[in-house]
Amino acid sequence: MYYYEILANKSFIGRNRELTLLREIHATEAAAIIVVAGRRRIGKTELIEQFFRGNKVIKLEGIQTERPRGRSHKTLMLKQIEACVHRLRAYNWEIPSDLKCSSWTDFFEFISPTLEAQPIIFYLEEIQWLCAYQDDLLAELKPFWDDRWRHNPGLRIVISGSSPSFIATQFMSNKAIYNRSDRHISLHEFSPSEVAAILPGRGTREHLIASLTVGGIPGYLQRLPQSKSILESLTLESFSRDGFFVKELDRIYISSLAESDNYRKIVETLAKQGSLTRGEIAKKVTGSTRAGGELSKILADLVSCGFLEEYPSVQNRNAQIGNRFRISDEFVHFFYHFIKPKIRDITAGKLDNNPKLGLPERELSVFLGLSFERWVRKNSSIIAKKLGFYGVEFHAGSFFHKEAKGFQIDLLIERADHTLIVVEAKYATSPLKTTVASQVNERIERMIEAFPKYKTYTIRKLLVVSDAAFVPLSLREQFDFMMSAEDFFNS
Repeated sequence: MYYYEILANKSFIGRNRELTLLREIHATEAAAIIVVAGRRRIGKTELIEQFFRGNKVIKLEGIQTERPRGRSHKTLMLKQIEACVHRLRAYNWEIPSDLKCSSWTDFFEFISPTLEAQPIIFYLEEIQWLCAYQDDLLAELKPFWDDRWRHNPGLRIVISGSSPSFIATQFMSNKAIYNRSDRHISLHEFSPSEVAAILPGRGTREHLIASLTVGGIPGYLQRLPQSKSILESLTLESFSRDGFFVKELDRIYISSLAESDNYRKIVETLAKQGSLTRGEIAKKVTGSTRAGGELSKILADLVSCGFLEEYPSVQNRNAQIGNRFRISDEFVHFFYHFIKPKIRDITAGKLDNNPKLGLPERELSVFLGLSFERWVRKNSSIIAKKLGFYGVEFHAGSFFHKEAKGFQIDLLIERADHTLIVVEAKYATSPLKTTVASQVNERIERMIEAFPKYKTYTIRKLLVVSDAAFVPLSLREQFDFMMSAEDFFNS
C-alpha cells in the first residue's frame, strides 16, 4: 500500500504560530482531531502538507459539488464516497470487487483496520464537499473515533475546509466531533512582513501595491512572478481572457460560500455603497428594513470568511446598534472596482493585446489611496508595536459621527491609559501639502465637541504614509509620530 507523497516546498514561509500549535499536538502520545479552516487560496493545504510531510498520510479530498438542486443528498454523498474509494485504489489498496459502500459507515468500516493499527495522518480536505453540505459524515465518524480510532496514539485526523461558515455551522455545532477536536486553527492572510518574504527582491512600493490589490493571500501573491513587475502581472492575470483573477470570485462563491444569490447581492451592494448598517443592507437586498435570521446568518458567514468586517465606531464599541459592515478583503474590492465593470470586454478578449488598459493610472491612484486606509486599519497592531505600547490594552478602529457635521477619522486608537492616537493615512505619489495637519486638527476639535469625555485624554497624532520621501519637514513637525509603509513590511 502506498501513501500520499508530499514534496518539500522550499519556498514555504511564515505560519510560525500555526506550526507551533501543530508541533504541540503532534508531540502528544494520544490520537487527535485537528481542524484547519480558512478562505480559498489562504494556504491551508500547504500548511498541513508541509508539516506532516514524512509521515504516512492518507489524503481524501472532496470533489466540487453545488448544493443539491434537483439531486438528492444521497446521490451527492455516494458520489463523494465513490471518489474516496477511487483515491484508495491510487494508493494501491486492495479493494474487494464486491465492496459496496452505501454510507460513510460502510466506508469507515472498510478503512478502520488501517486507522486502528499504525501511525497515520488521515487527512480529509474540502470537508464541505465531502459532506455534501450535510453532517452525515461527521455523525457516522463519531462512533469509529469513540470506539476504535482514539485508542491509536499515532492517529491524527486532519479536517480542512475552505468554507469557514460550513465548519462553524455544521462542524462546530456537531458537538459529537467538535468537542473531540484538539485544536481548531483558523488561517488568516499573511502579515506585511510575510508578504515581503513571499515577494523577495522587490521594493516597498511593489510590496504595498500587491497588498492593496490582492491582499496577503499566499495563493494570489504567488501569481505575481519575479520576472514581471507587480502591475504587469496583475494586469495580465486580471484583464486577459484567460487571466487567473477573472473567474476567481466565482470560484470563491462556490468553494467558500453557500449557493445563495443573497451572498453576491450583499457583497455587490457594499462594493457600491462602501459601508452600511444591518438594516440598510436588509432594505437594499430584501426591500425590508428588518434583518431576519437568514440575512443575519449570511452576514455572519461573510464575516467568518474574512470577506466582510462588522465594526462599531471606536467611541461606541460596546453597542451593537449602529454597527456597520464593509468589505475587508482587498481582492474582493479590486475585483468589483476594476474587473467586474469590464468583464464583458475581458471575456471577449478585447483587452488581451493591451491588458494595461484595465488599470487607468488616475483611477488606480484613487483606489490605492482608499485601500491604503483600510490596510493601515487592518495592521493597527504593528502601529502599537512600533510606538511601544503593545503591552497596554487598547482598542483600534474607525471613528465616525453621523450628526449634522458628520466626519470620520481613518483610525483611532484608544488606549486604556486615557491616551488617544489619531491616525491619518495617506497614499502619496507626490509631496503632501501641510493642510493635511490642519484637517486632522479640525477633526480632533469636532470629535471633542461631539464627545466631551475626550477633553481629559492625552491626544497624539500619527501620520502613516506610503512613502516618507513625500512628507515635507514642515508637515512632519506637526505630527507626534510618523510611519511609512516600509515600517510595516520590516516589522
